Amino acid sequence: MKKNGFTLIEILISLAIIAAIAGISIPAIYNNVMKIEQASTVESAMNGLRQFFADARSKSISKENKYEFSKESDTSLKFTGSTATDTIYYNLPEGVRTKLELDITPEATFSYLYLLGMFLEEKINYYEIEDNFRLLVKVSDTTTVLGTLTINQGLPTVEF
Repeated sequence: MKKNGFTLIEILISLAIIAAIAGISIPAIYNNVMKIEQASTVESAMNGLRQFFADARSKSISKENKYEFSKESDTSLKFTGSTATDTIYYNLPEGVRTKLELDITPEATFSYLYLLGMFLEEKINYYEIEDNFRLLVKVSDTTTVLGTLTINQGLPTVEF
């Protein structure tokens, strides 16, 4: 008798092998997709932060006013001039499954003076230049810092 196909046992064994390979590879693929999404969300956030500080600096220089820089929430920043129309906001982007948070070191409200082009902490009788002002971007469910924006002489420098 001539055999024209696969038996039920052969098909079941083939399906079991395919299921085992899929069970091993799907978690690895998912983890890689999550890492790629986190990296692209952080990159987008860092590019946005760089643009935010470039815009804030150019606005303060063109208006020649003192601006206040502050952290509004864990995901947003505010740069405020003398009027409400001078305010610039920045909100961190979110991925499909990735939420980011901002940390500022040191934590304070800073003044930005166009003459110096630097961030200063306003004390009672004087301004203190903040040399190590940094913004840290991290995924909200981890403590790992994924990106750092440092202000050097009033200009943003981004590190991943």
